[in-house]
Amino acid sequence: MPEPKRKIETDAETDFTSSADEDSLDNDFAAAERAEAAQTNKSGSKESTAGLVKRTREALAREAEVERETDHTPLGEQLRAFSGQAGAHAKDAGKAGAARAEGLLSRAFSSLKDALSPASIGDAAQASILWWHWLLFDRDFDKLLFRKTSKPAKLKTLTVHGRRTEGRDYRPTPALVFEWAMSALRDDLSHYRFVDYGAGRGRVLMMAAQYPFKSIRGMEFAEELFEDARLNIAQFPRPRMRCRDVACELVDATAIAPADGTVVHYFFAPFSRKAFAEILNGIAASLRESPRPAYLVLVDSRDGDLVRQTGLFVRAKMKLGARLESFVFSPYRIEVYRAKDG
Repeated sequence: MPEPKRKIETDAETDFTSSADEDSLDNDFAAAERAEAAQTNKSGSKESTAGLVKRTREALAREAEVERETDHTPLGEQLRAFSGQAGAHAKDAGKAGAARAEGLLSRAFSSLKDALSPASIGDAAQASILWWHWLLFDRDFDKLLFRKTSKPAKLKTLTVHGRRTEGRDYRPTPALVFEWAMSALRDDLSHYRFVDYGAGRGRVLMMAAQYPFKSIRGMEFAEELFEDARLNIAQFPRPRMRCRDVACELVDATAIAPADGTVVHYFFAPFSRKAFAEILNGIAASLRESPRPAYLVLVDSRDGDLVRQTGLFVRAKMKLGARLESFVFSPYRIEVYRAKDG
């Protein structure tokens, strides 16, 4: 019995070895086939790339040949001429575009420079301060008037009686600016007449009416402004008026003699320097002939040097509080002069 068992085991081992040898051969054949296929693909790829390069070169050669043949035909000459013209136009357009761009940049930088100039910054600051004056003070005062006085007016839009070239656009005096200026008048105002040169719509006249002046007169040469001033005088609340002798005349202030007596002369830059000099000469001549108290109030004026040159006036200081407030918050320069012999 033991002998047949060993035989069976030997036969089984032999069969297993044969099967393994067959699998190994199969794997070798598969690997060989794959290698051959890869070699074939590689060779085919090389042949395909070479063919593509060859065909591309042939197409470029044919295109070049067609281009050379076309260049010598009328159509080719027309195409070359058109191409040259198109190139010239494109060059000119490019130069024109560059010039326009340079002009735009130049204007932009110029505008920026103007906006950042001290004058422009000063104008912007002044406009801002004026807006705050209107919001906090002038708006409430305008509610008392029949015709609103806050809106400026261009001289060219008005009907004037007199020399238009010597006049200026209408601007209202801020209420607080007027109050600061009045603080420099230390005398008894009941002895003084108040005269507003260039009365506009009458705002200053009605602000002056709240002080105890002897009388108040306005001179205005623009019809539309004069009518507004006349209506405001007629309709202003009488309980608020400490002086009720208020009137306005439609007249060119440079064409009449200065007022007699003790006077407060008020100027909110209503005239040219030439016209102001004419009026000032009349006032100075009257004071030399008959020395008496007098005041000159100049707001937003650059003509104070003319006043000083007369030798008849000295600066009158505003009250300390008014000086400090106006230094910080006034949108306009304020100068008050008093007659030396007054």
